[in-house]
Amino acid sequence: MSFSTLRYQLADDGIATVCFDEPGSAVNTMKPEWYADMAALADQLQQDADKLQGVLFTSAKKTFFAGADLKGVLTLKASDAKSLFESMEGLKRAFRRIETLGKPIVAIIEGAALGGGWELALVAHARFVLNNPKIPLGLPEVTLGLIPGANGITKMTRLLGVMAAQPYVMEGKLFGPQQALELGLAQGARVVAHPSLRDAPNLPGNVRPDRHCLTRHGIHKAQQIARGGAQGARQRGFKFCKRGLHPFIAIGCNTIQHGPHQPRRGIGLGRQAITKSGWQ
Repeated sequence: MSFSTLRYQLADDGIATVCFDEPGSAVNTMKPEWYADMAALADQLQQDADKLQGVLFTSAKKTFFAGADLKGVLTLKASDAKSLFESMEGLKRAFRRIETLGKPIVAIIEGAALGGGWELALVAHARFVLNNPKIPLGLPEVTLGLIPGANGITKMTRLLGVMAAQPYVMEGKLFGPQQALELGLAQGARVVAHPSLRDAPNLPGNVRPDRHCLTRHGIHKAQQIARGGAQGARQRGFKFCKRGLHPFIAIGCNTIQHGPHQPRRGIGLGRQAITKSGWQ
């Protein structure tokens, strides 16, 4: 299956890497081609479901995902309302198919995730953010009179509660990685990549190792750890965290070990591992 705005790679260990990489653009945006790609991605993941152990969302850009294509939005006419509504409904169906696939979905966020980009991150069951205070996260489109249309309002309200979510879904208040961690919107944060992972093998094509050494290698190591059994997975997860590796190793090994139908248990154990090892 071919894609125009993302790259899909399913490794032998059952880990699928979805790398968003809009051609000819410095950022990833919600272009019409991307809407089609997300529907096709849902089809691809469904097709590979028997082989999948987990899915990683990553970005080849300095940002994770910039959200709506505002240049395209400004050209819309009243006659485009029906087609735009249908496109958004199709995107929500694709999101829902992916998040209910029964496999752990993890977003690795190393740059801004705004608007539709944050809604994309919310498709994942766990989010790990580069702990750079300059990275903005959230739903700023409400400040432009636009309502988040891809389930962002619903998910933020479910995650934070009706009152706590209001500043983010009604006022467009942004937040950084540390605040995302404190709010429970992210499951881990780290200041820099561990230098020993900079030469991680088998990275997707044209991806900078210093930006993505926390992704494919981490989940591959998590899968290896998980094969040793639940207790071994936890113990080795602690050890790897103490050595400075990405916290997804701990959270991933537990999530995978406890199966796709118990992601909350896996995430809980992973967070315990992160806390015990000194990670934020």
